[in-house]
Parts: sequence; C-alpha cells; structure tokens
Amino acid sequence: MKSKLFKYAMMSMLFILSIFGITEVHAEQYTGQAIWPSEYISNIYIKKDRNDGYSKWQQARFIRRSEDNKFVYCLQPYTDIDNNLPYYDVIREDYERVLGFSEAQWERISLLAYYGYQYDQNGYNHNDQKWYAITQVMIWRTTNPESNIYFTDTLNGNYTSKFDGEIAELESLVANHYKRPQLQSGVVVPIGSTTEMNDTNGVLSNFKITSTDKVSATINGNTLSVTANSIGEGSITFEKKATKYEIPPIVYFSNHSQNVFRVGNFDPVLSKFTLKVIGGRVTPTKVDVETKTNTPQGEAKLGGAVYGIYKVDGTRVGSVTTKDDGTNTSDYLPELGRFYLLEEQPSEGYLLDSNKYYFEITENNLNPTVQVFEQVIKLDFEFTKVYASAETQIMEPEVGIKFGIYNNKNELVKEITTDSQGVFRFTLPYGTYTVKQLTTTKGHEKIDDFNVEVKTTGEVVKKVISNAPITAKLRVVKIDSETKEVIKRSNIKFKIFDVKNNEYVCQTITYPTKETICVWETDEDGEFTTAYPLMTGTYRLEEVDQVIDGYLWNSQSHEFTIDEDSNLRTDSEYGIIFDTDFENTRVKGEIKIEKTGEVAELTENGFEFKNQPLEGVKFGLYAKEDIVWNGNTIYTKDSLVTEKLTDSEGKIVFDELYLGKYYVKEIETLDNYVLDENTYEAELVYKDQYTPTIFYSEALLNVLKTGKLEFTKTDMSESKTLPNTLIEIYTENDELVFSGRTDEEGKIVIERLPQGKYYIIEKEAPEGYKLNEEKMPFEIKENGEVIKSTMKDEDITGTLEFTKLDFSNDNPLSNTLIEIYNADTDELVFSGRTDDNGTITIEKLKYGKYYILEKEAPEGYELNPERMYFEIKEDGEIVKSVMKDKQIVKVPNTEENDYKELLFSGITLLVCGAGVIIYGIKNKKKK
Repeated sequence: MKSKLFKYAMMSMLFILSIFGITEVHAEQYTGQAIWPSEYISNIYIKKDRNDGYSKWQQARFIRRSEDNKFVYCLQPYTDIDNNLPYYDVIREDYERVLGFSEAQWERISLLAYYGYQYDQNGYNHNDQKWYAITQVMIWRTTNPESNIYFTDTLNGNYTSKFDGEIAELESLVANHYKRPQLQSGVVVPIGSTTEMNDTNGVLSNFKITSTDKVSATINGNTLSVTANSIGEGSITFEKKATKYEIPPIVYFSNHSQNVFRVGNFDPVLSKFTLKVIGGRVTPTKVDVETKTNTPQGEAKLGGAVYGIYKVDGTRVGSVTTKDDGTNTSDYLPELGRFYLLEEQPSEGYLLDSNKYYFEITENNLNPTVQVFEQVIKLDFEFTKVYASAETQIMEPEVGIKFGIYNNKNELVKEITTDSQGVFRFTLPYGTYTVKQLTTTKGHEKIDDFNVEVKTTGEVVKKVISNAPITAKLRVVKIDSETKEVIKRSNIKFKIFDVKNNEYVCQTITYPTKETICVWETDEDGEFTTAYPLMTGTYRLEEVDQVIDGYLWNSQSHEFTIDEDSNLRTDSEYGIIFDTDFENTRVKGEIKIEKTGEVAELTENGFEFKNQPLEGVKFGLYAKEDIVWNGNTIYTKDSLVTEKLTDSEGKIVFDELYLGKYYVKEIETLDNYVLDENTYEAELVYKDQYTPTIFYSEALLNVLKTGKLEFTKTDMSESKTLPNTLIEIYTENDELVFSGRTDEEGKIVIERLPQGKYYIIEKEAPEGYKLNEEKMPFEIKENGEVIKSTMKDEDITGTLEFTKLDFSNDNPLSNTLIEIYNADTDELVFSGRTDDNGTITIEKLKYGKYYILEKEAPEGYELNPERMYFEIKEDGEIVKSVMKDKQIVKVPNTEENDYKELLFSGITLLVCGAGVIIYGIKNKKKK
C-alpha cells in the first residue's frame, strides 16, 4: 500500500514538474483534438536499429492532426503517440532548449519537410505517398544520427536501395537551398542607363527583389535588369521566394508522447548585389559682369539664382540654385553628354541673364565648373538742394553743399557736392541707401537723413529737397582680446545688469510675437543691439557661461555708463546708440616636438647605436589646410607658418597657434644624420570654453648616416678568395672597430658603419701567404653607400737549388732530366735538365711540400728511382738539394783481369819496398 502511495506521489510530482517545464518556455497548449497515427503506405517498410541493440521493423504510415487531417512528421523514432495527453506548440526560438536540437538540425529538418512530401515547384513532383516515408526516414536520421534507419524490401526483410535516387534528389534540394544568385562583379552603370546580367548559378528565378538603393530592378527568368537612378553605390537585395506555406514550421511537444513536426516556410534566404552608378554634376560660378568677381554690388546677392539644366535638344533635366558665394553644385544629372545652363530666376538685385552656358559631362570629367555672369540692377538719381533765403524766403539753390551716400552698413559709398544749380547726381546699384547732408550754409540747419531705394531699373529719379532726456540703445560687439577684430559668432548669450536698480534688464517686444527678452544673443556678425533704449545709468554686461567655438568664456563682467558724458552716436535705423566691445581670449594651440638621434658608441664589440636628444635640427610648421579665423585666412594650405631649431634637450615648441590642422616637416638636420622626409600631421581641436591651450606632441628619431663595407680577400691573381684571414678595421684615430676572419668566400660584411674614415689591416695571413702589412683606407661619405674593398696577398715563395753529383766522386752530372711535383696533389711543377755544373735553380716556388724525381739519368749512370722531398716554409727561403747517381758497373774479362791485377800488385809492392829502404837510410844519416 505504501509503495503504491509513493508511486502515485512521484507521478504527481513528475506531472507538476512537466507542467512547470512547459510554462518555463512560454509554449502554448495545442487545442486540436488529437495527433494520431493514420493510414499505412503500401509496400514501404522501415527498420530502425538503435545503438543499444534494440531493433524494430514497421510499415510506413502517416501521422495526422485529427481536426484537419494535416500530416505531421515524427521527431522521436522510438517514442509512441499517446492521443489522450495534451501537446504544446514550441516557438522557433525554443527549439534548442525544449527539443535539444542544434541550429543545424532544426534547419535541416525544416528544409527536409519543405522539399519533401507534396513539394511541387520548379519542375519537381513529390506528391506520391512514398515521399512522405522518404522524408520521415531522413528526418529520423537527422534527429537520431546514432541510429541506423533504412528501408527494407518487406516487413522484417532486408535493406533495399530502391529509394536511393529519391533520397539523393531530396539531399540535393536541401544542399542547394542556400545557393544564391551569382552575378557579374564590378558593374558600372551610367545614371539613367539600363543594363542586364545573367545569374551563373541559375537560381535567380527562385528569388524576388525586396529592396533597392539608387537603382530600380526587375527579374525575368535568369536575367536581372537594372536601371541606375542615383549616383553612388547601388544595391539590390533579394530574398528566396517561399510560396508553398504561409506559416513557419510548428513542433507539437509533449513530455509523455511523441514530438511531431508540422511543415512550414523556411527561414529567409537573402542575397545582396552591389554596383556603381556614375553620373555628373555641374557647378555654376556666378560673377558680377562689371567687377568680374563674386562680390555682389550694393545689397544685391549672388545667391538664390535658379539655373535650368538643359540637354542640347532643349529638354530640361534639372536645375541648380546658387548659394551666397554665387556657386552651388547640381544634383546628379540623368546621363553623360553635352548640356547648357540657362538662368530661369535671377538672384536678388540682378537682371535675368538670357545667355546659354554650355558644358559637357564625361566619365573623365563628371563635375565641370561653368562661369556665368550677372548684370546688377542700377538706378540714376538727380536731386536738387534748395534753402529759403533769409531776406526773401524764396527757395534758392544751395551751392557747394556736400552730401554723403551711405549703404545699409553705414559705409560711405559716395560723397557728392551740389553744383551751381544746387543739383547733385549719382548712380547706385541695388539696395537701400541713406543720404546725409554733411555740410550746410551758415545759419541753416541740415536736413534730416533720408533713404533711397534701388529695387528695379527705370527712369532717372528726380527730387527737390529743402530745409530732442538722454537714452540710447546698447550695441555690443564681440572682439578678440588680442587682435581687437570682431568675433563673428552667433548665439553668444549676454545679460545686462542694472546696477542702480539691482536687477537684470528685460525688454518686451510685440513683433513678430510678444516675448520678454532678458538674455541677448549675438547675430552672425558677432553683435547685438537692444530692442529699446536704456535709461541713464550704470550697467554691467555679463557673458553667460557657454561654449564659444575657438574662445574662452569671459567670466569678468564689463561695466559701462550712459549719461551726458557718454560717447553716443545717431544711427539712421536704430536711433541713438551706445557702442561697447566685449572681449574674449582665443584658445591657442601648442605643438611640441621631441627629437632624438642615433649615437654610435664604440665598444669592444664594435659600434653600438643608442638614442639621445638632438640639438640644432630645423623643423618647419606648415598649414595642412587653410587656417581661417573669424573669416580671415591666417595661413593658406601648405604655407610655412614658422621655423625653429631643437634645443639642447632636443625639443621644439610651436605655441600661440590658431586651431586647425598642421603638419611638421624636418627641413635640416645635422651633417651626419639622415634627413627625415616624412610629414607629421597634428590637428588642434577646440575642447571647451575652459581649456586655454590645446596640446599635441610627437617624438621623432633621426638615424645616423651609415654605410656598408663588403671586404674581400684574394690572392694576387684575384682568381682565388682567401678564407680565415684575420682582419681588423680601425677608425682614422686608430680605434679598433672590428676584428674577425674572412668567411669561406673570403668575405667580411659589416652592415652599418657611421660616416667617417677608416682603414683595414691584415693581422694574420692565411697559410701559404705573406702578411699584407699595408693599411687599406676607405671612407663612408653618403648614407646607404656600399664600399667594396679587396685586399690581395702574395704567396710565400722560395728557391730550389738542385745539384746532381756522381755517387763515387761527387763530380757534377749535367743533362740529367729532373721533374718536380707538388707533394699533396702530385701536380707537375717543373721539368728540365741540369746544366754543365749539374745544377738546376728554380725560383718563385710557392709555399708547400714537393718531391723531386729523376726521369732520365746521364749516360753511364743508373736512374735514381727515389723521391727526394723538400718543403718551402718561409718567404725567400733557399732549399739546397743534392741527388747522386751511381755509375753503371761493367762485367770484366777474367784472364785479362787476373794478369793486370798481379802486375799492378807487384809494381805496388816494389814501390812500397823502395820507399821503406830510402826512409831507413835517411833516418840513419840524421843520427
């Protein structure tokens, strides 16, 4: 009983846990009636072999949803279906967490299902029921790759390959699913043109166009047609068409029953094709026809003129409107070719120009510039000045009176004096001007200033002209504290503090909308004027804390007073004006260069190169771009700003610089260093209104001028190089730089030697050669110079004095043929005969071992077969060698010889005896 209760409790817990597991992945419960095995497919059998030894045969059959009879695929080949348990729909994002599938498995199952049973597109027909079984087997092979699942010929039968072709076909469809169109690369299309290209992969018809950029495009079979609409990089995005199903695949999941898969659409397959669209734009440059400059006359403007762009046949293809400087660049034109500009609307103050300005756009000139001309609107004036005579009160011409014509900036344009009739004439270009009487007849007042306007051309304007507590509007101008030039910055905010009333000044305006102004902002000219006059009093002008491009915030207020002692002026537009300046300090830049140079230190291992600060190197600071400040060009692009030399620490500081882009270039360096020809760019960028200096630093290195020594040791013939020669190299001051031996090729190579004079000496010659005691000088003059030096050694040579003698009596033997050979190589060195004195003398025999052979003995002597060895060890050595030959002995006649010998012996004895007797007699007489 207890075991049953435990069993039921465990089942309840498992059921609750399964519910919690499903809830965790946010799956929705399937509300259909049931998932159930359906009809069998005749004559198709399957065997499933699990890796634990379990096997099962079965006949292929459908699995369907009961509510609509739609087929599904089994995902678990070894799990049965329980129709009575609920299923849950698994969303796409949870396949890995719930089903344990990888991304690759999910994609393959989705594609197998899509291209499997009932796929009938692109020439395929998979409507036969066998395709359901084939698809099911391939899905099982994907979900359970460790199992062996295959078709059999009968139930409980053997493996059959009858569906191998269909399996291969389905594998091919899956494998080629992601094959995308392959179109021509590097395509360039002129704007407005259409081009066609074919897909070499042959799959373009399976795709649709989802988006385009700068082009329009259509697909016709395997051909893409593209029309270029805008200049630049055009693109077309394709997506593979999926018209078979309207919803994605669905998995019906259960912890107690078989998971099944409902076929649906595949994930999007995208492809993108890019191409280049070329076209052209035209830039008109508008100048005044009279001044030939782009500075308009009067108040006329070069900006705002509209030019139509026309093809030569008169077709209008676009337009361009000039900017304030009289230039602008049009939009891209629809094609290349010849066009003309025609003014359709003049800029303010100028007459309409009817001229056509032709230009041509080619692929090599896509942005031509065309100069166009404008005639300013002008008007002639004739004014007569009169005054009332004190005596007659009759109006009379006022002669010799000066008038000034001022433009809207209160700049004097002309000064004119009335003639004898009181008339003064002038011509003015477009604008509004103020006429001011500068002088008057004594006792008469000047007329009030009045305005004249030039808006259109017309007849001569004629006119007869005849004969106030302290307040002032405040006009503030921003100026540079150093240059006193106007800082043309807009939107710089100020407050005005009334010292007497201890409050900030506010003024209410009613036009164009009613508002109260307590903070004033500068206009684009860097100034502002209050809307209404300020009353007599003392004020403080305060700058609001804010970013002021290129300048520091001025936190110091500026105090001023308006009273009878103030310097006031009358302005025709604003009335009485009090002018004051407010200064700001420019943010400066500083570029620091730290220069080091290589120094060659001579050590026991030769030269070692180290770095140290380098004094006396000249640098130039150049403008990388036009340095423009407050509308003024301070430095033009690539102009030299300044030059400086590095100090004892190798440093240069370029300070007090205007912000902008610069580059530093080395102009001169020290004689023994290589000039650095690189340029180093530095950009000084404004940070904020609190940072007074923008810093930039660069550390640079100069390398020493060095050369390369290639030394070769040879014999005097130069045909033989000499290895193992001990060589030493010294400076001209006898400092040892290098000591070493030549390699197998007789060479020594030193890659870097500083500029200077050196000499080479030989410390130890190779065996068999005399020591070369001469100094061989050389000099490194230029950087990168390669010095090729060859030293020759003389061979050690000696002299052989050979003598040929008779063995018995040492008499010299002439005409003996003697040969001398190298003892190491058996090479014949000499062949010759002894002279009358039996001698041979051989000079200049090279160092080494030799032997002498007698090749032909003199007549009557035996040939000496022995080798007689000798050696040349020292230069100039004389080796004396003697070789003796024996005479050839003849065989005597026996009888004749015996007689001669007896006779000779007898005579000898008689002589000896006589000698003894004589000797004895002499001795007796002495006694």
